[in-house]
Amino acid sequence: MLAIAAAIIALAFSALLFERSGSLGVARAMLDETGRASARLMAKNLSDDDKERAARAAAISLFKGSASLFVRLGFCLSPVLVAYLALNLLDHPQGQALVETLTSWPFLVLALVLFIVPFALFRRA
Repeated sequence: MLAIAAAIIALAFSALLFERSGSLGVARAMLDETGRASARLMAKNLSDDDKERAARAAAISLFKGSASLFVRLGFCLSPVLVAYLALNLLDHPQGQALVETLTSWPFLVLALVLFIVPFALFRRA
């Protein structure tokens, strides 16, 4: 019964974070940028250099948007993973439960999404 209540609360927090994160706005902006880029590439009055410049700018914009969306969705999933950690620790109160939980695949995915990917994408050369 505790597991069901924790899952419902974690999903409610995730839904609230999803709504507040602006993920849908970022996705909508990416779709708009894709439409504008395809219109520029199909324009007959632009030179090849202008089209190449527009395509490069659109690719950079879409890459930034997809990285932002990836990180925002990772933050939205973090309450579910915290609930998973709490339930695992309650279910197995011995000392190894924390180590086993932190090395499980959901927490490795969380570490990848929240820490490794943003630093790899946005590091300064």
